[in-house]
Amino acid sequence: MPTPSYHLPGITDVPVRTEPAGSRGVEVEHAVVSPDLITQALDSVLAARARRLAARPVGEIIGVIARLAAEWSRPDSPWLSQAAEALPATTGLSRQMIVEVIPRLFEPFTAERLWTFVESETGGANALDGFVPSPWGERHAIGPDLVAHISAGNVPGLALPALFTALLAKAAVVMKPAAGEPVLAALVGRSLAEIDPDTGACVAAAYWPGGTSQLDHPVLSRADVVIVEGSDETVAAVQRAARGRVLGFGRRLSLAVVAREATMDVEQIVADIARDVSLYDQRGCLSPQVVYVECGGAASPTEIAAALGDALIALAYDLPRGPLTSAEHAAVRAFREDAEWHAVAGKDIRIFGDPSKTGPTVVYEPDPAFEPTCLSRTLRVKPLTRLEDLPAELGSWAGLVEAVGAAGPPARIRSLALTLAKRSTASRMCPLGQMQSPPVGWHHGGLPRLGSLLRWIDIESPRGET
Repeated sequence: MPTPSYHLPGITDVPVRTEPAGSRGVEVEHAVVSPDLITQALDSVLAARARRLAARPVGEIIGVIARLAAEWSRPDSPWLSQAAEALPATTGLSRQMIVEVIPRLFEPFTAERLWTFVESETGGANALDGFVPSPWGERHAIGPDLVAHISAGNVPGLALPALFTALLAKAAVVMKPAAGEPVLAALVGRSLAEIDPDTGACVAAAYWPGGTSQLDHPVLSRADVVIVEGSDETVAAVQRAARGRVLGFGRRLSLAVVAREATMDVEQIVADIARDVSLYDQRGCLSPQVVYVECGGAASPTEIAAALGDALIALAYDLPRGPLTSAEHAAVRAFREDAEWHAVAGKDIRIFGDPSKTGPTVVYEPDPAFEPTCLSRTLRVKPLTRLEDLPAELGSWAGLVEAVGAAGPPARIRSLALTLAKRSTASRMCPLGQMQSPPVGWHHGGLPRLGSLLRWIDIESPRGET
């Protein structure tokens, strides 16, 4: 049975087309999208928002999201089963990987964490429901009518934080997934409608080819806020075309750093880094590409590089890498052969990992200057004389850093985080092993997730009153 890539509540007789995905017999059912169909979908979710969401207490919305997350986190969830069947074909990730990462996507969205998140960004969840006291009178946080999310296709599930945050702001949502992962947003929308029809009626999802201006226009001309993730070119094009505010997230990359004090436990360090690298086959902006190891610890950078090579190989048995494209094969081979050539030329470069030309590969390089890899579970390990030298070694790449996984004394990590915040675009520092599991309140791109959707109205008290 084909897996749908659309959720269009309120529309009957949606025209569809079916096409194969991958080589495993999986078929995807796409809506035949037209400007008129998109307009109908927007009208439907906006009408549903006005009737069923705009005046709904935020506590009820939190409960709905938490129930949905709990449903997707169950090992026997039929929705998880559908995703596990379809997503290996649509994404190229292995089935084992999909079964591992999908529950992780929903894990942060418990009721307790959602309450904490909303209160941290609004000062009190009741501010979303009406006027609440403020130091100068009263205030009320108001969300947009319509939020559009345009997703990148490198990893599944990018739409989830945007979807849930928009619902907390009491906005209708339209999600446009990418060709590289067209079905998960629709499955989530359909499961939401099953769990809570009122909320599910406020959410639409459909795939159509990116850059199709006549299809993009109905969404971009009506959305109050557009959240777009993708290439810098995609973000720029949406910024030019959108009527409302655009929250754009272009190319980003991540790295890891190990302070000398943390090298006592090499086994744990390399297990954590290997998991951060291997999840999603290193495709995401939170996937580390370079590991810096401070010199002078119990284990040297080369010893950690060697152990990392073994750890990546071991993890590949439980979480096998998806099949590489011909371009990815060529890139991994070139990455390894370039290192081999420099080693033969006399440079102190060492290669660890899978002995094949295209398996997981770790390259130790003595030059500390940052340089990304070709992904597909390839990694550079570089020495740092002092942890404090890291910002300078990032060079021009400092403007693309998203997250830094770190192991070391809290005081040193805190000092490094402050320096990176001033000298790079890094927005998140976290323990190793947690890079692919950001909390619900992570300030993506350095911005508040919920706060970026809201505007505030204040009623001031007469002078002399508080």
